[in-house]
Amino acid sequence: MPVGGFPLSPNKYTASIVVTAFDREESLKRLLESLNHQSLPPEQYEVIIADDSAERNTGERVRQGVETRFSTTLVRSGLPYHVNGVSVARNRGIQAATGRIIISIDDDCVPNRYFVEEHLKFHKSGYPLIVLGHRSEKIGKLEEERPISVTETKGLSELLGSAADSLGFFNFMTGNISFPKEIVTKVGLFNETFAQPGEHGWEDIELGYRLWRKGYSTVFSRNAVVYRPATEREKEERRNNTGATGKALDRFLSMHPLLPWINRFLDACNRNDLETALGIGEKILEKDSDQVGVLIRTASLHMNSKNLPRAQECLSMATTLQPINALAQELYGEALYHLGRHEEALRRFQSALELDPVRTRSLYFLAHLKTVCRASCGARLAARQINVELGGGVLPTKVRAEGQDDFINLDIQSLPAVDVVRDFRQPLPLPDRSVRRIFSREMIEHLPHPALPRFLAECFRIMEPGGELYLCCPDFEAIVALYNKQCGCVTEGMAQPDCPVCGGEALISENYWRSNLLGNQQDIGDGGINDTHKNQITFPYLKGLLARTGFERIERDESNRFYEKHKKIVKLSVRCMKPPANRMSMSQTERETKATSMMQKNQPGVFLLFNPNGVVDRDICLALDAAGFQLESYPIQVSRSPEGHTLEKIDLLAIAKTILHMNPDFVLSVNGAGLDNEGLFARLCAFVRRPLVLWYVDEPFVVPEWGLKYIPETTVAFTFDRYYENRLRSWGIPWVYTLPLGANADRLHSYQSASHERGDYRHPVSFVGALEFQKIQYLLQNISRLWPDMPPGMVDVLDRTVPAYRNDFLRDTEEVLAACARELGVQFSFPNGMVRQMVLSYVDREAGFRQRHEIIESLRPFGVRVYGERFWEKAVGKTCYAGPVDYYSPEIASLYRSSRINLNISKYQLKTTVNQRVFDCPLCDGFLITDFREDLEEYLRIDKEVAVYRDKEELKKKISFFLENDGERRQIVENGKAAVLERHTYGHRLSKMADIVNAIKQTARFERACEEVAAKSAPRQFLALIDRIRQDVPNFQIPVPGRPIAEFAHST
Repeated sequence: MPVGGFPLSPNKYTASIVVTAFDREESLKRLLESLNHQSLPPEQYEVIIADDSAERNTGERVRQGVETRFSTTLVRSGLPYHVNGVSVARNRGIQAATGRIIISIDDDCVPNRYFVEEHLKFHKSGYPLIVLGHRSEKIGKLEEERPISVTETKGLSELLGSAADSLGFFNFMTGNISFPKEIVTKVGLFNETFAQPGEHGWEDIELGYRLWRKGYSTVFSRNAVVYRPATEREKEERRNNTGATGKALDRFLSMHPLLPWINRFLDACNRNDLETALGIGEKILEKDSDQVGVLIRTASLHMNSKNLPRAQECLSMATTLQPINALAQELYGEALYHLGRHEEALRRFQSALELDPVRTRSLYFLAHLKTVCRASCGARLAARQINVELGGGVLPTKVRAEGQDDFINLDIQSLPAVDVVRDFRQPLPLPDRSVRRIFSREMIEHLPHPALPRFLAECFRIMEPGGELYLCCPDFEAIVALYNKQCGCVTEGMAQPDCPVCGGEALISENYWRSNLLGNQQDIGDGGINDTHKNQITFPYLKGLLARTGFERIERDESNRFYEKHKKIVKLSVRCMKPPANRMSMSQTERETKATSMMQKNQPGVFLLFNPNGVVDRDICLALDAAGFQLESYPIQVSRSPEGHTLEKIDLLAIAKTILHMNPDFVLSVNGAGLDNEGLFARLCAFVRRPLVLWYVDEPFVVPEWGLKYIPETTVAFTFDRYYENRLRSWGIPWVYTLPLGANADRLHSYQSASHERGDYRHPVSFVGALEFQKIQYLLQNISRLWPDMPPGMVDVLDRTVPAYRNDFLRDTEEVLAACARELGVQFSFPNGMVRQMVLSYVDREAGFRQRHEIIESLRPFGVRVYGERFWEKAVGKTCYAGPVDYYSPEIASLYRSSRINLNISKYQLKTTVNQRVFDCPLCDGFLITDFREDLEEYLRIDKEVAVYRDKEELKKKISFFLENDGERRQIVENGKAAVLERHTYGHRLSKMADIVNAIKQTARFERACEEVAAKSAPRQFLALIDRIRQDVPNFQIPVPGRPIAEFAHST
């Protein structure tokens, strides 16, 4: 299983924190204490104390005196006290490290609680980056919440600008830096010759230079903060070490004689002195052609001067020397693109994206290559979702506000964060239907009145059907209304916290409201465009323009979440979407033509098999219909035989005939519903070249018998929790992806309109959920009946397994069971797969029963009320039990909205993900506190969009806090609701699923799998099914088993 989002590796830990220590005992203690409270679990990192004060044993004393939650190792430089052995100590620390990533920090630094997590964010993809953290002399920086900034979220092309690494090697400072152990080992670690009496410094920059020379890039993490106080004593030490530093610098220059030339080269690059920089760069390469950093920058300069052949030559050398440099691959692709060598360019852009998946400039060129070389693009290109920000400027808003990392930034100004320079009065430089999402903030008001409709039409043209448009701008109505009400913050341009009109919500600086109306009125851009507002936008005016253009679902985002609090009151945010292809606005004649065409072609869609009793199943069915999919559904009733086997009433012939008539894009089965034991249905889907898509929205505990007998390579599986990916692959499913649960926004919206706050639901804390007592009893009875020769002592094994599993539920359940059996000396083997499944299911459900019961009991002082099955009344008594509630009715919305705090206690089968309640509750305007799961932060911002607890004590503290702070509670609800509507509905999930499945269908592997199924001999039952279909549907031609499917035409 991936740990914290990182791929598995032979390394014991994800990260090794190497602390360089030198006779600062109190500082080292403070550092270790702060590492005890990191946001990541301590199991993910170790600490190596590299002690350069071996004679005084400082590191050993501190290690013995501080109790740590993480593994700690001590290594020593072994050098005399008067010798600067910092290079030696660091090397010993790196060599002793077992983590893939080294995080270097000094013992006189104090990190913030996100220090480790923020460093590791950059290393998740496996791309070999050097990450420089932020060092501050202000201790308040440690308490700040993490702002989302461009440096944490954009691809390397935005981090490094349009050329190469803008940070360079002079920023290689070991007090707060991280890098893969592998790359530092390759270049030779720190140079230990710097360990000389009287010398100090430069050993870190010297290593940084060698890494830069090899083409490794350095980026900056603003949120990985360390506090390093600058005391008077330290300032005095710095002054006294000036001479020693000079000696070390002399040694550095003697090792690398080209360094003065490289310094002049970088200086010329930073001054945009093209001619000087090119001259120096070429001279450096004459003397040393292996300088990857110089090669990349020189190539970029040649591209700027239109010397594409020489740029290509430099980049060819750079990518040969360092094939894993994503920037070099991207620049190489751009040069080839302009030379007209599109197929080669495509390969380079794809290589860049494999190394760095969010290189937005590469995505921009791929958007064009979709039309230039469509035939050879393959599934990788087809599956790429292109997102665009128009007018992002220096710091693209989408990045800052949401942490999105894949938006191509177009702007009128040429800036490092801008991918493409464009005047928006001209057509947008993107092909038709190539963009999924468009975002624009503070831009449309700069367009002249006649240009705005043309701009919106261009947005409509480049957007895929079903795509989303989000616009932000000053709200003319709001500003005028405040002015007419004589809001002092607006009329006088002064901040008044107690303003009787706006309540301090519009705390704006002098002339701020004038700039909202008129703009800054400064000349900017390559064409000298005047930064003046030429349009005053109101919601009715903009809504009318969008509707006439063809957009639908036009609504105002009241939260204005992309603005600071004091700006929200004078801003307008609007979202809308382009209709799906089957609902495009057109004239009546065009509609009739379109309808005829759809009938002739059997418009593709989705054939759905689902359990109508499942809440998630029903939501998926409704969401498919609401999202415009052409939908045929087959509800399956599930029951169990006396032996405990699952029984599903299905008519396989009827299902097959429906699929052939409908000709869907793919067949979707929720939790494997409807799949027969012999795999006949899976084989049929492969025969008609349709992927069989399995979406497990519950733990895939049941290994179905059909899966053991036959799984064609046309099968695609999605799991709600990434923990189960390997389990699905072990069944033989070739395509496995993670797709979390979501919310049915349409259903909950209808519930909201039909619901209201109810007095009988106004509890301080409420919980909706099951104890599953009857299910547990059912499992125990059937285990006893189906396993009559259960070994003696197995009951004791189960009793020990349940608490052990609760303490470590991320371990495989069967592994915990086996360990407990070994401890008790009990040997066993399951008689069959059904008993195995029931035993493991019992452990999971019994553990959940105990967890929920204990938490509810601990919350009695808060007046907690529980809704669910009747057994709750026996478990917690009438004072806590409030009765049943129908989750699939407006009652649930009333309960969520009325209760001051809604509690979520996740089942243990949710290993890393979250349940549907996390998304449903905020859509009902309810406040939720949920237990922590690793992947939660990928969906919602903790304590900004959702409240989280990690244990019972933290839960009690947060309940007390939020019961006393209604404003904080309401803000989290608003933020969470906006986030769910923006990213986490079932419509979003199904759209992503469709994109992935359609990409798979275009692969050669899928085609081969279809042909192999047709060529192989088929079971007798399948041949009988084919014969029945031929008899009942004579107009359909179906491939004869044993002959390649390509020989037959499948038509209506």
